[in-house]
Amino acid sequence: MKTINILRYIIIVSLIITLFSCNKTENSNDEYNVIPEVIIIKKKVNDTIKYALAYYAYANQAIESAQVITPNGDTPIELTSFKQALITFANTPTESDFSIQEPVSGQYNFTVQNRNGEIFEDYDFLSNTYIEIPEITDITFSPLNNTIDIKWTPTLSSESYFVRLLDLQGKTIYNGYEIHADSTSYTMYPSDGGWILSPYSGSKYILQLNAVSYEDANMTEYYYHINAISIAIEEIIWNP
Repeated sequence: MKTINILRYIIIVSLIITLFSCNKTENSNDEYNVIPEVIIIKKKVNDTIKYALAYYAYANQAIESAQVITPNGDTPIELTSFKQALITFANTPTESDFSIQEPVSGQYNFTVQNRNGEIFEDYDFLSNTYIEIPEITDITFSPLNNTIDIKWTPTLSSESYFVRLLDLQGKTIYNGYEIHADSTSYTMYPSDGGWILSPYSGSKYILQLNAVSYEDANMTEYYYHINAISIAIEEIIWNP
C-alpha cells in the first residue's frame, strides 16, 4: 500500500475507542494519495466480549468525501471529517455499534474524493486476528507526587500499549504515549504532556489500557496500519 509524507501527532482512540490519529500536513503539489484503514475494536461490556470496527482515510490533500464498502457488499459506510481535520476522515463506533458478533474479515474497499474532484480507490484487508484484553492487576495513586501507577499482565499478541483517562461522559482527560510491548507498567505524571483536561479530586474517571497490534510492525509508518485494539477498562476515583 502507498505511503504519504505526513506528520504523526498523538495517540488517540476516539471510539470508545482510542485509536491512533494523525495530524497530517496537506501538500497540494504531491500526487493525490490516501491510506485506508479498518481497525477491530474489542472490549468487555458487563462481562461480555464485544466488537466494533473503526474506519479511517488518511490523505495528503483535503478530502471532499469518503466511503467504504464491506466484504458483504452492504450499503456504503460514509466517513466524515475526524476532529475537524481536512485530510483525515473517519467513521468511529458508538456504544450501540458494539456487538458480540465478530467482524467480517476480508477486503474493505474505500473510495475517497478530494476537493478537486479526483477520486482515489484502494482497500484495506482485515484479518480476524484478535488481541486478548489485557488484565489490569494494580492501580496505585500517589498523593505525594500526584501520579497514578498502572500495572498489568501482558498479552502475547500485543505489539504496543497506551493508556487513556476519560470522564464518565466519555470526554478525554488524558492520552498517554506509546508503551513498548514488553512493558507491564506505566506511570501518569502531572507534567508528562498527555493531559488534555485537569482531573478533579474525588471525581470518578474511566481508565483504559489499550493493547494494539499492527498489520506489519516493521513498516516505517506502522501506526497507519493498525489491525486491532483491545481495551481493558477500570473505574477509578481521582486522589481518593
